[in-house]
Amino acid sequence: MNINWHAMYLREKALREEADERLVQLRKALAKPLLIPADWNLTVGEGRVLRGFMRSEMLSEAQLRGLFAVGSKGGLVSEGVVKTYIHRLRKKLAAIENQPIQINCKFGFGYWMPSASRDFIKKAVGAY
Repeated sequence: MNINWHAMYLREKALREEADERLVQLRKALAKPLLIPADWNLTVGEGRVLRGFMRSEMLSEAQLRGLFAVGSKGGLVSEGVVKTYIHRLRKKLAAIENQPIQINCKFGFGYWMPSASRDFIKKAVGAY
């Protein structure tokens, strides 16, 4: 059995570089403040998720886990934590001004926010 160690190394290096680039992008996205109206009663974690959706229409579960890793001591949060934040955020956003804001799940891809919901949030945040 012949193992091509060099090819394995190159593949792992490329994956590591891709993951590092995604982390840099997430950190840049979180660096810009988003002034969320206080009456929405969002926690810091829910605000992070909302900021993520303002930067990208669809977020994978891995990207959402990365959003929380940026603020923690480097450890990734569990899948259950992400689902809990999404659930709580959906509940709070659904109660806003007769404008239900949706966060949908697309199995195998992640979570996405329709453009109508994103536009409403951008207007609300811009006006705040």
